[in-house]
Amino acid sequence: MLGIGLSAALALGIVACGSDDEGSGPSNTAGTGGSSASGGTGGGTAGTGAAGQAGEAGSGGDAGSGGDAGTGGSTGGTGGTTGTGGTGGTGGSTGGTGGTGGSDPGFVIGLDGIAAFDNMSSSDQDALKAAKVFFEHMSVGENLISGYNHWDPPWVAGANYLGFVFDSVEGGADYDSGATLGEHAFGYNGDPFDKIDDFQNMVLNEGIGAKTDVAGFKYCYNDITVDTTSDADDVIAAYQAAYGQIESQTSGIAFFHITTPLQPENEYQTVENNTLRVKFGDFLKATYAGGRHVVFDLQEIESTTAGGDSCTQSGVPVLCAEWAGDNDGHLNDAAATRAAKAWLYTMHVARGL
Repeated sequence: MLGIGLSAALALGIVACGSDDEGSGPSNTAGTGGSSASGGTGGGTAGTGAAGQAGEAGSGGDAGSGGDAGTGGSTGGTGGTTGTGGTGGTGGSTGGTGGTGGSDPGFVIGLDGIAAFDNMSSSDQDALKAAKVFFEHMSVGENLISGYNHWDPPWVAGANYLGFVFDSVEGGADYDSGATLGEHAFGYNGDPFDKIDDFQNMVLNEGIGAKTDVAGFKYCYNDITVDTTSDADDVIAAYQAAYGQIESQTSGIAFFHITTPLQPENEYQTVENNTLRVKFGDFLKATYAGGRHVVFDLQEIESTTAGGDSCTQSGVPVLCAEWAGDNDGHLNDAAATRAAKAWLYTMHVARGL
């Protein structure tokens, strides 16, 4: 059950992403308040709406319309200053369950998430630390958590260094035992289909969907290559099918998605492999940005230098040399901490959905 870090195999620093086998957008949760018009309109990243008339002590105008069960857009606002319509009172229904987001750029967190994290209030940071989060991953995920091959405190990089310490979890029961920020290692790489099936099982059958506020997983760079998929279409289809099941069988949980890590320049089939990874990342951003979903664009962070220049090979994004922990695609400590900020901010946004 609870424990810090990965398994003993990971502690060797060899469980790499590389060769080891190792919506409802505007959801109108604010209802329509009062005469189906006050109490805020929902939509937007956190549209506040006006305080509204609240219509006769918040009767909500025939319980509101609920926003036609949501359309897969944004968070649904706050329903005015609590008012008595929308989610702050009795006006309107919840506006749907979230559905498969959409392509709202406000729900794609990349480079902008670094500064956004730095500007988070201490109360928001504390709220995120107390949230019940599940993250399934392998070694680049471990980079995000604790940097490059650092398995024990004192933490020097990643989310742990920033004060967001993750515990190893095996299922929903661990959250009953006190876990908040939880992580779980797949234990293998190179099979994207097994990984999405594994994540679906964790959410639906191992209690994650019922016990957590926010959940997501990350493919490693070795999961999407010319050796695992010819055009990434089969991976995309499997991902959509799994999330279709996840969404239809869960409520009260939001999800984060992560664009697949990139290889550095001039490594084995870098251009061909990164082309597939970028295609999958574009799919995530076009499909899961909104509703109950937020996308963390790790690729943008990896392929942009500290000075703002893009790193490419033959026009295809690559992991910048200054962020590479090795020749495979792992992140060094500076990159891990930089990326972890945007990742943590992504979960902060997801927590508010």
